[in-house]
Amino acid sequence: MEMHQIRYFLALSETLNFTRAAETCNVAQPSLTRAIKKLEEEFGQDLFRRERSRSHLTEFGQAMLPALRQTYESAETARKLALSYKHEMRSTLALAVSQTVDMSLISPFLAELTRVLPGLDVKLHRGDALKIAEDMKSGTVEVALSGPLNDDWDRFDMWPLFTEEFGVVVPHGHKLTMSRCVDIESLSGCTILARPYCECRDALSKLMREADVKESTTHDVPSDRDIVALVEAGLGLAIVPASTRLPDSVCWVPMHKVGVSRCISVVTVAGRKRSSAATTLINFLRSAEWPESSRGGHLSHSSKISSEAMQ
Repeated sequence: MEMHQIRYFLALSETLNFTRAAETCNVAQPSLTRAIKKLEEEFGQDLFRRERSRSHLTEFGQAMLPALRQTYESAETARKLALSYKHEMRSTLALAVSQTVDMSLISPFLAELTRVLPGLDVKLHRGDALKIAEDMKSGTVEVALSGPLNDDWDRFDMWPLFTEEFGVVVPHGHKLTMSRCVDIESLSGCTILARPYCECRDALSKLMREADVKESTTHDVPSDRDIVALVEAGLGLAIVPASTRLPDSVCWVPMHKVGVSRCISVVTVAGRKRSSAATTLINFLRSAEWPESSRGGHLSHSSKISSEAMQ
């Protein structure tokens, strides 16, 4: 069964006239007739009852009509999509962003990327460090923006962008709000909401155990956005990186000498050919004016794309 046979069948099912169907398909009538005949032979049943000037769909032909129409429409959709990729130079960038990296950090770069590459489709993947490492190894994603992947695979190429420290998110009115800096011991007796997806979870949990600070796992929280919402509602506090985007109803207080920080890097796999979109994004990220560190204050979200990256 070929697509031109289906096209002839659909035209004939509408006109119920071989001559008019051939004109619609811009083919000679004998060619259309042979194609319909061959299709019937392949199915083993007649699709039409032939009469002098008008034909009719058989019961079998009526049953086949919806399926063949759907097949043809699907093929046409695929053909048009292929043409759009060819003429509009469409491409896809599979990008992984850690669950702990706020999208506001990367969205300006993606906006600029789609401006300079108007045919680009960005496929965004979210996950923890383990999932991102697996997706990078399998080739599911081409580029990642993440904290430590906690994986010693020697083919990861990593370009550090900035280093940031952790602090405590507290609702306004909490006793710690007025503190310029807090130590881990001052959190004793507070409910600390767990962030199981954090790349630095083990190091932070060890610090809390040593300081006899209990971490609450009562709430199963999948993202920092949800963590912040729970803090906002007064259900606990959270230890989060400085770049976490916060509403005005909560504040971020730096932690004093906890010895835990994280480096955000852009990651690729060495030896794999990179797309132009991936290369351009990497250049954008590496050339951006990232803060040197978040010590002493909340990380700015105003990182700019340098002019060199757009060259």
